[in-house]
Amino acid sequence: MKKIKEVFGEERLIKNVRKKGKCVIAEIDDRPYVIKDKCDNSVCEIYDYLASRNFEYYPKVVMNTDKYNIYEYIEEVSNPIEQKAYDMISMLSLLHNKTTYYKEMDIDEYKEIFETLSYKINSRINYYNNLINVIEREMFMSPSHYLIARNISKILGALEYSKRNINEWYDLVKTKGKKRLVTLHNNIDLNHVVRNKDIYLLSWDKAKTGIPIYDLYNFYYKYFGIVDFKDLLKHYEDRYPLLEEEKKLFNILISIPDEIEFKSSEIENCRSTKKIIDYIYKSEILVTETQE
Repeated sequence: MKKIKEVFGEERLIKNVRKKGKCVIAEIDDRPYVIKDKCDNSVCEIYDYLASRNFEYYPKVVMNTDKYNIYEYIEEVSNPIEQKAYDMISMLSLLHNKTTYYKEMDIDEYKEIFETLSYKINSRINYYNNLINVIEREMFMSPSHYLIARNISKILGALEYSKRNINEWYDLVKTKGKKRLVTLHNNIDLNHVVRNKDIYLLSWDKAKTGIPIYDLYNFYYKYFGIVDFKDLLKHYEDRYPLLEEEKKLFNILISIPDEIEFKSSEIENCRSTKKIIDYIYKSEILVTETQE
């Protein structure tokens, strides 16, 4: 309440105040607003740029202060998660299409990606090799360890695929004269896409410029177990086809499994292990389908 009065003053009628994530939603004189702390990223500048590129699917800033941005409140129509995923991928394809530009290749940038991913892949290979060596010395395997042992060839196979293809990707990009860049939303969450009469993307605080597949990877990584990404990716590419080097990098990224966070609860360990194994199998299917 103190934050709202600081923005709107003491004399305004304030009611129905509630917190949603990092935002405060309140009715001021019977009109709803969203109040959000400012961050280092200038949302107003991003909005101005998006408007200049004819992309205006975001909540308008109606007021800003040194500390806060105040947005129009968009009432959401309830939709199933599959529809929200479809809306998100539609917005991403449009965003990337509207903000595309090409820049002279800086091989040092791609060298950094190559070295960072190569290190990550080799670290994961070492992690899973060391893990299976420990597991195979056990007299009685725990259920989570048994899951790993049953699927270790699939886990290491995914990592070997990534290791082989990161070298092929680097050889490919070194032959390119230009790279394709877009505005990345960079904060992918299905709660950040809202459908009313139009579709809106919320929470632009982390937006930046980059290669388009990073929004796709973040989307897949977060929701691979909930939505059918094959159809979503096809919908995206029907509107914004990926370049060969972009698709190859996407396939590499989705094929690198996380390390398993073991805890004191074996039930939690089984859940974490199964999630990673499911991720590997789904990623393998998606990679195969995208290469057909």
